[in-house]
Amino acid sequence: MSVRAYKAVWLSFGLLFLIEVVGMVRAISLLRDEYNGVMSAGGLLGLASIGAIFSFHIARRTANRVKPAVIGLYAVLLLVVPASAWAFFPAYSHEEAKRLVRQEIEDSAAIDESETGNVTMKTGNPFVRAGYKIVVNGEDGRAAYIVNPASGKVSLVRDEG
Repeated sequence: MSVRAYKAVWLSFGLLFLIEVVGMVRAISLLRDEYNGVMSAGGLLGLASIGAIFSFHIARRTANRVKPAVIGLYAVLLLVVPASAWAFFPAYSHEEAKRLVRQEIEDSAAIDESETGNVTMKTGNPFVRAGYKIVVNGEDGRAAYIVNPASGKVSLVRDEG
């Protein structure tokens, strides 16, 4: 294999790995910012680490005799990691959960942002281990709701009215 082809193979592997890293960084920032941390980012980091080790190993062992089909197979395998992560993302973001609670309550009630958080629960999604806790201040008093981020089910768990 010529030096030029060898460099092209390493560049291909490098670009594919960069795409994976950018996808994982974006996924982790989404989990933190829009999904309020209800999904564990540890699994995503583990998958990205496996992808990094796998990509380096494949590139090192096959760079001098690689065929375009190997790069294609590598691309498919590497992109399966971010695609699987997206498949397990919660169906409802924190803002969508607040909208669901607003549909359940009276219009004059206000969501208490200082009391909003997460609570551990079974969601039906193996990677989502928490639900959104949303506290509402209404004319009748305070009420706490839990929203399942996987299904969107809203449950009244505490009514202090």
